[in-house]
Amino acid sequence: DLGCSVGRLSHELARRARVVVGADSSETQIRVAKAIQRHRCVSFRAGEATVSGKYVGDAEIVVDVSSVVRNNVVFLVADEQCLPFRLFDGIVCSAVIERVPNLEAFLRTLRHRIHDGGLLLLSSPFDQDERFVDRSNWLGYGAYGTELGTAEESLRRLAQRLGFRPIGGIGSVVEGGPSPHNDAYRRDPRGGTYNDRRKHLVWRG
Repeated sequence: DLGCSVGRLSHELARRARVVVGADSSETQIRVAKAIQRHRCVSFRAGEATVSGKYVGDAEIVVDVSSVVRNNVVFLVADEQCLPFRLFDGIVCSAVIERVPNLEAFLRTLRHRIHDGGLLLLSSPFDQDERFVDRSNWLGYGAYGTELGTAEESLRRLAQRLGFRPIGGIGSVVEGGPSPHNDAYRRDPRGGTYNDRRKHLVWRG
């Protein structure tokens, strides 16, 4: 689970996998993920934050997540360049690719980290933002030598060019997927495209 944040998806994957590696480049996210796994609970406060950072309002709320948390998950601080194993049976990236500056280089690295026949699942709302990715590398805008069109179609073409094979209709163009050239995207002055619907695409390595 590459870009695992605090590990919610990692624990779901661990229900069917022997071992799951939850990796994120954020030390803070991994620290929280390990704390949740260790204490089997999530705590938070509902209220308003003051300038000093203290909360005013409700008391701390603690939620028992022991029924969700799994022991066969290993969390670590890492990105695609420094994963602990050379090859994986599958790699999942949820809401990650829209923040990768060079998606072609990223996918090429993942292609060499998956066993032959292994799976790559990419889930993304395609909310591309110039704060993270230069506009010249936005999917759907001709990035990486792909044609203008939907972000999903651009991703499909790029992944296939790098050696990934689409599985059925899932790894192909997703019907009804929004295009950065129509009103399915919302825009704001910061130079980004925002879309609420996350698309799931699966390939075999």
